Amino acid sequence: MRLFLLLTFNALMLLETYEFTHETDRQALVEFKSRVSDEKRVILSLSWNNSFPLCKWSGVTCSNKHMRVTSLDL
Repeated sequence: MRLFLLLTFNALMLLETYEFTHETDRQALVEFKSRVSDEKRVILSLSWNNSFPLCKWSGVTCSNKHMRVTSLDL
């Protein structure tokens, strides 16, 4: 029983960490978008929004393992 509780706790912590880091990446990119020129912001706005998953945003590459942003191709 203790092992089950330990594994469950660890799984929840990993899930929470994943969500936090994914959200941090999204917030950083939205902040970046707000600071670029109006012309480029229009282009980024086509896919850089909440209706698309972060890793599907145009020019954004994520790692396969952790789904964190690893590069931008602007």
